[in-house]
Amino acid sequence: MTTTQHDSKLEKLPPTQASLAHGVADRDPGTLYVLSFGGGVKHPPQPGVEVTFGREKPAVQVLVGGDDRSVSRRHGVLRYDDGAWWLRNSGRRNLQLPGTTQLFHESAPYPLTPGYTPVFIRTSASRTHLVEIYVSDGTGNGPRPVYGEPTFDGQTWALSPAEKLAVVATAQPYLLYERHPEPWSREAVAALLRDVDRGERWSKSKVGRIVDGVRERLSSKGVPGLTAAEVGSPVGNRLKHNLVVELMASRTIVPPDLDLLDANR
Repeated sequence: MTTTQHDSKLEKLPPTQASLAHGVADRDPGTLYVLSFGGGVKHPPQPGVEVTFGREKPAVQVLVGGDDRSVSRRHGVLRYDDGAWWLRNSGRRNLQLPGTTQLFHESAPYPLTPGYTPVFIRTSASRTHLVEIYVSDGTGNGPRPVYGEPTFDGQTWALSPAEKLAVVATAQPYLLYERHPEPWSREAVAALLRDVDRGERWSKSKVGRIVDGVRERLSSKGVPGLTAAEVGSPVGNRLKHNLVVELMASRTIVPPDLDLLDANR
Protein backbone atom coordinates (compact mmCIF):
# COMPACT_ATOMS: atom_id res chain seq x y z
CA MET A 1 0.00 0.00 0.00
CA THR A 2 1.16 3.51 -0.73
CA THR A 3 1.07 6.40 1.68
CA THR A 4 -2.27 8.16 2.04
CA GLN A 5 -2.40 11.28 -0.10
CA HIS A 6 -3.87 14.67 0.75
CA ASP A 7 -7.42 15.20 -0.45
CA SER A 8 -6.85 18.49 -2.30
CA LYS A 9 -9.00 17.21 -5.18
CA LEU A 10 -11.94 16.35 -2.95
CA GLU A 11 -15.21 18.00 -3.98
CA LYS A 12 -18.24 18.17 -1.74
CA LEU A 13 -21.70 16.99 -2.74
CA PRO A 14 -24.61 18.86 -1.10
CA PRO A 15 -27.37 17.19 0.94
CA THR A 16 -29.67 18.02 -1.99
CA GLN A 17 -27.65 15.76 -4.30
CA ALA A 18 -29.95 13.27 -6.04
CA SER A 19 -29.52 9.60 -5.20
CA LEU A 20 -26.53 8.04 -6.92
CA ALA A 21 -28.89 5.25 -7.98
CA HIS A 22 -29.95 7.68 -10.70
CA GLY A 23 -26.40 7.62 -12.07
CA VAL A 24 -23.85 10.37 -12.64
CA ALA A 25 -22.92 12.18 -15.83
CA ASP A 26 -19.18 11.66 -15.44
CA ARG A 27 -16.82 10.89 -18.30
CA ASP A 28 -13.71 10.43 -16.15
CA PRO A 29 -13.32 6.69 -15.42
CA GLY A 30 -12.66 5.82 -11.80
CA THR A 31 -14.13 8.96 -10.28
CA LEU A 32 -15.58 8.09 -6.88
CA TYR A 33 -18.85 9.45 -5.50
CA VAL A 34 -19.89 8.82 -1.89
CA LEU A 35 -23.22 10.08 -0.55
CA SER A 36 -25.16 9.82 2.70
CA PHE A 37 -28.20 11.55 4.19
CA GLY A 38 -26.18 14.67 5.04
CA GLY A 39 -24.28 15.07 1.77
CA GLY A 40 -21.16 13.54 0.30
CA VAL A 41 -17.98 13.90 -1.70
CA LYS A 42 -16.49 13.29 -5.13
CA HIS A 43 -12.86 12.36 -5.76
CA PRO A 44 -10.87 11.39 -8.88
CA PRO A 45 -8.81 8.17 -8.81
CA GLN A 46 -5.48 8.92 -7.19
CA PRO A 47 -3.14 6.19 -5.88
CA GLY A 48 -3.11 6.08 -2.10
CA VAL A 49 -5.95 8.51 -1.55
CA GLU A 50 -8.55 7.63 1.10
CA VAL A 51 -12.17 8.74 1.56
CA THR A 52 -13.70 7.91 4.94
CA PHE A 53 -17.22 7.82 6.35
CA GLY A 54 -18.58 7.55 9.88
CA ARG A 55 -20.23 9.32 12.79
CA GLU A 56 -17.69 12.00 13.70
CA LYS A 57 -16.96 15.17 11.79
CA PRO A 58 -14.37 16.41 10.90
CA ALA A 59 -12.57 13.09 11.35
CA VAL A 60 -14.33 11.73 8.25
CA GLN A 61 -15.23 13.24 4.90
CA VAL A 62 -18.76 11.75 4.75
CA LEU A 63 -20.98 11.92 7.83
CA VAL A 64 -23.30 8.97 8.43
CA GLY A 65 -25.32 8.16 11.55
CA GLY A 66 -24.29 11.34 13.32
CA ASP A 67 -26.96 10.79 15.99
CA ASP A 68 -26.44 7.04 16.37
CA ARG A 69 -23.72 5.92 18.79
CA SER A 70 -23.79 2.42 17.26
CA VAL A 71 -22.12 3.84 14.15
CA SER A 72 -18.35 4.06 14.64
CA ARG A 73 -16.65 7.43 14.49
CA ARG A 74 -14.65 6.17 11.48
CA HIS A 75 -16.73 3.31 10.15
CA GLY A 76 -15.50 2.79 6.61
CA VAL A 77 -12.55 3.62 4.36
CA LEU A 78 -12.42 3.82 0.58
CA ARG A 79 -8.89 3.71 -0.80
CA TYR A 80 -7.61 3.83 -4.37
CA ASP A 81 -4.86 1.30 -5.09
CA ASP A 82 -3.86 -0.94 -7.98
CA GLY A 83 -6.29 0.71 -10.39
CA ALA A 84 -9.42 0.27 -8.26
CA TRP A 85 -11.28 1.64 -5.27
CA TRP A 86 -11.28 -0.71 -2.26
CA LEU A 87 -13.78 -0.62 0.62
CA ARG A 88 -12.67 -1.57 4.13
CA ASN A 89 -14.74 -1.79 7.31
CA SER A 90 -12.98 0.06 10.14
CA GLY A 91 -16.09 0.09 12.35
CA ARG A 92 -17.66 -2.35 14.78
CA ARG A 93 -20.88 -3.02 12.90
CA ASN A 94 -20.81 -5.03 9.68
CA LEU A 95 -21.12 -3.30 6.32
CA GLN A 96 -23.89 -4.99 4.31
CA LEU A 97 -23.41 -4.96 0.53
CA PRO A 98 -25.90 -6.12 -2.12
CA GLY A 99 -26.93 -9.75 -1.82
CA THR A 100 -25.37 -11.57 1.11
CA THR A 101 -21.92 -9.94 1.05
CA GLN A 102 -20.87 -8.50 4.39
CA LEU A 103 -17.66 -6.78 5.40
CA PHE A 104 -16.62 -7.43 8.99
CA HIS A 105 -14.40 -5.31 11.21
CA GLU A 106 -10.96 -5.10 9.62
CA SER A 107 -11.72 -7.88 7.11
CA ALA A 108 -9.94 -7.87 3.74
CA PRO A 109 -10.74 -4.81 1.58
CA TYR A 110 -13.48 -5.30 -0.99
CA PRO A 111 -12.87 -4.13 -4.61
CA LEU A 112 -15.58 -1.91 -6.07
CA THR A 113 -16.60 -2.31 -9.71
CA PRO A 114 -17.81 0.61 -11.84
CA GLY A 115 -21.40 1.55 -11.18
CA TYR A 116 -23.65 1.83 -8.16
CA THR A 117 -23.03 0.11 -4.82
CA PRO A 118 -25.29 0.76 -1.81
CA VAL A 119 -23.71 0.01 1.57
CA PHE A 120 -25.90 -0.45 4.65
CA ILE A 121 -25.05 -0.17 8.36
CA ARG A 122 -27.80 -1.79 10.42
CA THR A 123 -27.54 -0.72 14.05
CA SER A 124 -30.90 -1.95 15.40
CA ALA A 125 -34.16 -3.48 14.25
CA SER A 126 -35.45 -0.01 13.39
CA ARG A 127 -32.32 1.77 12.15
CA THR A 128 -30.37 1.19 8.96
CA HIS A 129 -27.97 3.80 7.63
CA LEU A 130 -27.16 4.01 3.93
CA VAL A 131 -23.92 5.04 2.25
CA GLU A 132 -24.26 5.27 -1.53
CA ILE A 133 -21.13 4.69 -3.59
CA TYR A 134 -20.73 5.19 -7.31
CA VAL A 135 -17.60 4.61 -9.39
CA SER A 136 -17.72 6.18 -12.83
CA ASP A 137 -17.13 3.92 -15.84
CA GLY A 138 -16.27 6.95 -17.96
CA THR A 139 -19.25 6.69 -20.32
CA GLY A 140 -21.26 9.49 -18.72
CA ASN A 141 -24.38 7.40 -19.20
CA GLY A 142 -25.03 6.41 -15.59
CA PRO A 143 -26.08 2.91 -14.57
CA ARG A 144 -28.53 0.70 -16.35
CA PRO A 145 -31.71 -0.02 -14.36
CA VAL A 146 -31.24 -2.65 -11.68
CA TYR A 147 -34.35 -4.46 -12.91
CA GLY A 148 -35.13 -5.13 -16.56
CA GLU A 149 -38.77 -4.17 -16.52
CA PRO A 150 -40.22 -1.40 -18.72
CA THR A 151 -40.06 2.13 -17.36
CA PHE A 152 -42.42 5.06 -17.84
CA ASP A 153 -40.53 6.86 -20.63
CA GLY A 154 -37.63 7.37 -18.27
CA GLN A 155 -39.82 9.32 -15.85
CA THR A 156 -40.64 8.62 -12.23
CA TRP A 157 -44.19 8.07 -11.02
CA ALA A 158 -45.82 10.65 -8.76
CA LEU A 159 -46.66 9.32 -5.30
CA SER A 160 -48.39 11.02 -2.38
CA PRO A 161 -46.53 11.02 0.97
CA ALA A 162 -48.74 8.19 2.26
CA GLU A 163 -48.22 6.17 -0.92
CA LYS A 164 -44.47 6.70 -0.72
CA LEU A 165 -44.37 5.47 2.89
CA ALA A 166 -46.47 2.40 2.13
CA VAL A 167 -44.56 1.29 -0.96
CA VAL A 168 -41.13 1.95 0.54
CA ALA A 169 -42.06 -0.11 3.60
CA THR A 170 -43.37 -2.87 1.33
CA ALA A 171 -40.21 -2.78 -0.80
CA GLN A 172 -37.60 -2.80 1.99
CA PRO A 173 -35.92 -6.11 1.00
CA TYR A 174 -35.53 -4.80 -2.57
CA LEU A 175 -34.15 -1.43 -1.48
CA LEU A 176 -31.72 -3.29 0.77
CA TYR A 177 -30.61 -5.34 -2.26
CA GLU A 178 -31.26 -8.68 -0.61
CA ARG A 179 -30.49 -11.67 -2.81
CA HIS A 180 -34.03 -13.12 -2.94
CA PRO A 181 -36.35 -10.26 -1.93
CA GLU A 182 -40.01 -10.68 -1.11
CA PRO A 183 -42.40 -7.77 -0.46
CA TRP A 184 -43.41 -7.18 3.14
CA SER A 185 -46.92 -8.23 4.13
CA ARG A 186 -49.66 -5.69 4.78
CA GLU A 187 -49.66 -6.62 8.47
CA ALA A 188 -45.92 -6.05 8.83
CA VAL A 189 -46.05 -2.75 6.93
CA ALA A 190 -48.94 -1.48 9.06
CA ALA A 191 -47.14 -2.41 12.29
CA LEU A 192 -43.99 -0.59 11.18
CA LEU A 193 -45.79 2.52 9.98
CA ARG A 194 -47.72 2.84 13.24
CA ASP A 195 -44.32 3.51 14.86
CA VAL A 196 -42.92 5.64 12.03
CA ASP A 197 -45.96 7.81 11.29
CA ARG A 198 -47.82 8.25 14.56
CA GLY A 199 -50.07 10.95 13.10
CA GLU A 200 -51.86 8.40 10.90
CA ARG A 201 -53.99 5.38 11.79
CA TRP A 202 -52.21 2.68 9.84
CA SER A 203 -53.98 -0.65 9.51
CA LYS A 204 -53.67 -3.73 7.33
CA SER A 205 -56.66 -2.62 5.25
CA LYS A 206 -55.31 0.92 4.82
CA VAL A 207 -51.95 -0.38 3.59
CA GLY A 208 -53.76 -2.69 1.16
CA ARG A 209 -55.92 0.12 -0.23
CA ILE A 210 -52.94 2.40 -0.75
CA VAL A 211 -50.60 -0.17 -2.35
CA ASP A 212 -53.39 -1.58 -4.51
CA GLY A 213 -54.33 1.94 -5.54
CA VAL A 214 -50.80 2.62 -6.78
CA ARG A 215 -50.73 -0.71 -8.61
CA GLU A 216 -54.08 -0.09 -10.31
CA ARG A 217 -53.09 3.44 -11.32
CA LEU A 218 -49.86 2.25 -12.95
CA SER A 219 -51.71 -0.59 -14.64
CA SER A 220 -54.15 1.90 -16.13
CA LYS A 221 -51.15 3.78 -17.56
CA GLY A 222 -49.95 0.70 -19.40
CA VAL A 223 -47.48 -0.93 -17.02
CA PRO A 224 -47.74 -4.71 -17.59
CA GLY A 225 -47.93 -7.47 -15.00
CA LEU A 226 -50.01 -5.61 -12.43
CA THR A 227 -53.33 -7.46 -12.70
CA ALA A 228 -54.33 -10.98 -11.69
CA ALA A 229 -55.47 -11.69 -15.24
CA GLU A 230 -51.96 -11.00 -16.55
CA VAL A 231 -50.00 -13.09 -14.05
CA GLY A 232 -52.44 -16.00 -13.72
CA SER A 233 -52.94 -18.15 -10.65
CA PRO A 234 -51.73 -18.61 -8.05
CA VAL A 235 -51.16 -14.88 -7.73
CA GLY A 236 -49.28 -14.94 -4.42
CA ASN A 237 -46.93 -11.98 -4.11
CA ARG A 238 -46.39 -11.56 -7.83
CA LEU A 239 -48.48 -8.40 -8.19
CA LYS A 240 -46.66 -6.65 -5.36
CA HIS A 241 -43.33 -7.93 -6.66
CA ASN A 242 -44.04 -6.57 -10.15
CA LEU A 243 -45.13 -3.24 -8.68
CA VAL A 244 -41.93 -2.90 -6.67
CA VAL A 245 -39.84 -3.85 -9.70
CA GLU A 246 -41.51 -1.11 -11.76
CA LEU A 247 -41.11 1.51 -9.04
CA MET A 248 -37.40 0.71 -8.72
CA ALA A 249 -36.80 0.47 -12.46
CA SER A 250 -38.36 3.90 -12.95
CA ARG A 251 -36.33 5.24 -9.99
CA THR A 252 -39.57 6.24 -8.27
CA ILE A 253 -38.18 4.65 -5.11
CA VAL A 254 -34.45 4.42 -4.39
CA PRO A 255 -32.40 3.21 -1.38
CA PRO A 256 -32.18 6.65 0.32
CA ASP A 257 -35.97 6.49 0.70
CA LEU A 258 -35.37 4.02 3.53
CA ASP A 259 -34.71 7.10 5.66
CA LEU A 260 -38.46 7.66 5.62
CA LEU A 261 -38.82 4.60 7.84
CA ASP A 262 -36.34 5.74 10.48
CA ALA A 263 -38.57 6.36 13.48
CA ASN A 264 -35.62 7.81 15.41
CA ARG A 265 -34.73 10.60 13.00
